[in-house]
Amino acid sequence: MKRMKYGQDIFRHLLVFCGFIFLCFLTTAFFQTSAQAQSDPPYVVSSIPVNNATNVSPAADLVSINFNKPMDNDFKTVATSNWRSPHAKRTWSADGMTLLVGREDNSPLPLNMKVLITINSLSLEQDYHIRDTEGNFAEEYTLTF
Repeated sequence: MKRMKYGQDIFRHLLVFCGFIFLCFLTTAFFQTSAQAQSDPPYVVSSIPVNNATNVSPAADLVSINFNKPMDNDFKTVATSNWRSPHAKRTWSADGMTLLVGREDNSPLPLNMKVLITINSLSLEQDYHIRDTEGNFAEEYTLTF
């Protein structure tokens, strides 16, 4: 077996050490990016009707709240005011990005009635809050029309 010279041995160890440091850097950068992406809370990107809409039809019986990423469809608690449905129907779209909130009472809403639909109300226990598939809670959001 051929013995390496002292300089070659140090160079080989230095090369292995630098490779190790480089791999540690890549691993740290990857996991830090992944953890950061998972920690971003979901948020509402749009709704139908739009927030603060006026002249919404009194026959409106379905509201759509759209999120920026897929949500955990086990959680769909919303607080409503003047929606005329104590147990509003709540369902998620197949992709988990849209929460549909319907009314059980199909009678027309009174003209000029202000309706409030709130997700993740601070008055509700966090166990009932809407969250994404990674467990991050959406911030409180109130849709008014």
